[in-house]
Parts: sequence; structure tokens; C-alpha cells
Amino acid sequence: MCVWERTKGRFSLRKTIFWVVGFAITYGIIIEVLQAWFTSYRQGDILDVLANSAGALLAGLVVKWFFSGNTPLKWRN
Repeated sequence: MCVWERTKGRFSLRKTIFWVVGFAITYGIIIEVLQAWFTSYRQGDILDVLANSAGALLAGLVVKWFFSGNTPLKWRN
């Protein structure tokens, strides 16, 4: 609901979820690359990237279901 209030309904639910999930996946990749390159006590791991991506996708699906009209909350356009 916070995203809707920020955008004042200019974006559809699908487009908003796409951008938020894409940002979360990109952020997870950047964090893993930074861990691999700039720290000596941590290492980047492809499994962490996959876990972060799976979590972002699952959260996107939950948000889509939550605001799809099958629940009392609805995305207003």
C-alpha cells in the first residue's frame, strides 16, 4: 500500500511488482559481488544469489495474490 500511495496509482500492480522484484534481485547480486571483491573475511556465493532471487520472486507472488482481489485488500488504479 505504501508503494501505491507513493505513486498515487500511476502504475499497475503488475508493473510495480516487476520493478520491485527486479530491484531486489539486482541488489542481491550486487551485494554478493561486493562481498567477493571487497572483503577478505566473506565470500560471494551463487547459492545466496539464487536464494535471494527465489525469496524476491516468492514475495512478488504473495503480494500479487494479496492485492489480486481474492483478499479484502485491493490495488486501486
